[in-house]
Amino acid sequence: MAGKVPEWGKTAHAYPSEDQLRTFRRKLGDLLLDRRLITAAELERALEAQRMEGGKLGEILVRMGVLDSDALTLVLEQQRKGN
Repeated sequence: MAGKVPEWGKTAHAYPSEDQLRTFRRKLGDLLLDRRLITAAELERALEAQRMEGGKLGEILVRMGVLDSDALTLVLEQQRKGN
């Protein structure tokens, strides 16, 4: 270190406010993966279909037959509540 004492560079941290945390919602695909309701490959196929055709991800997954509408409704409700 060339005989110099290293300087301590402190990092400034910015934490989200309570309002920001309250409004944060995890993405549907992340929630479905966490709950093992779909695979990463199924999510990728659905996201590609969404990019090509548009539409809502959950509806695409149901149409693809990889997710049933009851499971989608349950996860959407949990997402709305912030779980």
